[in-house]
Amino acid sequence: MENTKFLIFLQNVKGLGSSTLRVLIKRGAFKDNNFKDLNDVLSWLNKWGEYFPKQWPADKITLQDLEKANLVRQKIERDVKMCGAKAICYFDDEYPKRFKRMNDFPIVLYCLGDTSLLNFEKTIAVIGTREANTQIGSVNLGVTESLVKNGYVTVSGFAKGHDLLCFDATNLYQGKHIAILPSGFNHIYPEEHKEIVPRALNRGHLFISEYPPASKPEKFTFVERDRLQTALSDGVVVMETSSNGGTMHAARATKKYHKPLFVFSPRYEIKECKLDGNKVLVEKWGGISFTGATEIIENLQKHQN
Repeated sequence: MENTKFLIFLQNVKGLGSSTLRVLIKRGAFKDNNFKDLNDVLSWLNKWGEYFPKQWPADKITLQDLEKANLVRQKIERDVKMCGAKAICYFDDEYPKRFKRMNDFPIVLYCLGDTSLLNFEKTIAVIGTREANTQIGSVNLGVTESLVKNGYVTVSGFAKGHDLLCFDATNLYQGKHIAILPSGFNHIYPEEHKEIVPRALNRGHLFISEYPPASKPEKFTFVERDRLQTALSDGVVVMETSSNGGTMHAARATKKYHKPLFVFSPRYEIKECKLDGNKVLVEKWGGISFTGATEIIENLQKHQN
């Protein structure tokens, strides 16, 4: 069984968590992935269990568990084919090099669109509240325009508000965009964005998710999605957020992944907006204030040099 299929299979084995699979990957366990049947797989799991502490779950895994996981794998493969997507794993050449630097890297990625963007040289996330202020939204469009014209692929969570404004501006100025979803491709979130996907694919954009096509969004998947926005980008641009907004998850992850955080800080008062989170990110999380795209681009160039 080739690596991607095997990892999808293992992800669905009862008792094997993502943390365990990441350790197996890092320890080179998949070099001897040459099994005749599921009994061989069970023996392989027991062998590797000898290298782990007592909490290793392999001795609790049964042949029946493996049979069930294999059926789930087969369904996932059918779903991937049906929606025209592609599954890639940690061992594939297309897998993002930026993700390999993560301790909590996604084991399998489901991709819809141009996978060459996964390892594009220059990427930047532009994100913010779903209830975007009109005035700050205009700033977003201008910032995204400059980033695209300076050769950046933009990244977002494909949410309402500032994420979608970034996507729209990228389209307008003929750039490329990577949308990272908190759900599988059969459950695009938010639902009203589903009709955008075919047009986006025709424009050469990319949608990715670490969840199989049939997976629905859950509260925790938004937080997990946010870490990928940060990890895939050279930096994160926060346009507007409240101090308890979902944007804060991605912004805080910049510290974990050692990425620059750019925070819109207007020199003038803007009414009916959510900027209290912006203030927190600058004062407590080391965010870099900006008023226009030039400051972001110059800082990124220094950071890359």
